[in-house]
Amino acid sequence: MSTAECEPETTGRVKVLLWCRYPENGEPREIEQLFDRIGDLLRGTPGLLGSELLVSLSMPGCFAVLSEWASRAEFEVWEQGSEHRSLTAGMRPFQDPLRMPKFDVLLVSRESDGAWPDGREVVPP
Repeated sequence: MSTAECEPETTGRVKVLLWCRYPENGEPREIEQLFDRIGDLLRGTPGLLGSELLVSLSMPGCFAVLSEWASRAEFEVWEQGSEHRSLTAGMRPFQDPLRMPKFDVLLVSRESDGAWPDGREVVPP
């Protein structure tokens, strides 16, 4: 099997995961408010389908911002654009300095239809 056969298709929706850490004396509520303010500023950005604030249950002090984009190309146009840095500047101090790269671009390869492979329904906790 060639390398090209192993690589995923590069078109379609992508999710971008930005790794962050809470400041030592910071309040999670401050991060939530910042996330909401940035979300308001980004509303209507071409290609942006939505974003989520994720709090790690296994790594105290860590959180992530997960955004979903219509395509990798649309994310890259925004990420390289002049507005990107100014609109997201508030989140920059919280980026995890130990994570390289600072974010991962993940292709949405498959989605669940709400059932496990054996047919059981996926029930939220």
